[in-house]
Amino acid sequence: MIVTRGAPARLGATVVRMTSQSDPPFDAGTAAQVLVVMGVSGSGKSTVAALIAEKLGWIFVDGDSFHAPEHVAKMHAGHALDDADRAPWLARIATWIQQRLDAGESGVVVCSALRRAYRDVLTRDSRRVRIVYLDGDKALIARRLAERQGHFMSPHLLDSQFATLEVPGPDEHPITVGILEPPEAIADRVVAELAAAARRDPGGAGSGWGVTR
Repeated sequence: MIVTRGAPARLGATVVRMTSQSDPPFDAGTAAQVLVVMGVSGSGKSTVAALIAEKLGWIFVDGDSFHAPEHVAKMHAGHALDDADRAPWLARIATWIQQRLDAGESGVVVCSALRRAYRDVLTRDSRRVRIVYLDGDKALIARRLAERQGHFMSPHLLDSQFATLEVPGPDEHPITVGILEPPEAIADRVVAELAAAARRDPGGAGSGWGVTR
């Protein structure tokens, strides 16, 4: 894997262009696209998103990098963010997405994006921004969080996250994938769906979008 720096981001966000030694498995079309990989904490968003970006040779950024330090500290202390906390964070991610599209660069960004309103901020009703929802059972995710070290999200916040979660509806054209399979297989499913969408809509991201599990 070759990793090169992508466009700069605020708050010290690490942005990388993920490329493999082989060519991407399909032509995603002429228009740049951005995937927003969403789900509750512990669903594997960062791992899966990085794999997708590597397979496609797209720019990758973890949305956690856009959090203000005081909000990271708040979550470390076991307190959930409120909408006032989230608003500037979502705005920074939305700006990054728009910058990629304006530059003609496809990318993958990780963001919990639990509510429809949050996702609307990110997608701005663009046909070139697509939601990838990692759907997992609460008990499984709780076990994963209990085993995870070095992350600021407290396992005690999981109840709050599931209470907040609004599952993407059909009108959002999400790619919904269960998390029981290994991350590599999940990433392959997403890439396969993107390939199918590109065949249905050769001009780029568009109305041929479908849903897969």
